[in-house]
Amino acid sequence: MQSIDRQLSDRSLPQVKLLNRLATDFTDIPPARFDAVILNSIVQYFPNADYLIEVLEGAIACVAPGGVVFLGDLRSLPLLTAFHAWAQFAQADASLTQIEFRQRVDRARFADPELAIDPGFFPPCAIDFPKLNGCKFASLAVEPKTK
Repeated sequence: MQSIDRQLSDRSLPQVKLLNRLATDFTDIPPARFDAVILNSIVQYFPNADYLIEVLEGAIACVAPGGVVFLGDLRSLPLLTAFHAWAQFAQADASLTQIEFRQRVDRARFADPELAIDPGFFPPCAIDFPKLNGCKFASLAVEPKTK
């Protein structure tokens, strides 16, 4: 945090404030003031979906009319097994049986500490949060490159 703070002061950006706090702590952050709230490559470290909802409530309250709340680099719950299967396959040797492979995938998936979200989680949020009226939910799938 000190490094980021130093970089901000070196660039003379007095309008930028660096806050070190929980993602759910919106104390002293004015409502409807910001054009965008960006949560990129962070949601997977949230402890659960309830925490995510609490963060979304605060973020939505901070965004001015016409602003955006952007969530990027989310881990997909429906693709989690495929992700762990790929990771285990990449590490497997030829002697690994199919049963052992499935057990490894299941263990890795069970032990995965990061939050994964089902894309179906988001459309109901538009009902729960009226400010999301007219929001867009996009999904981008990137296929791995093949040699």
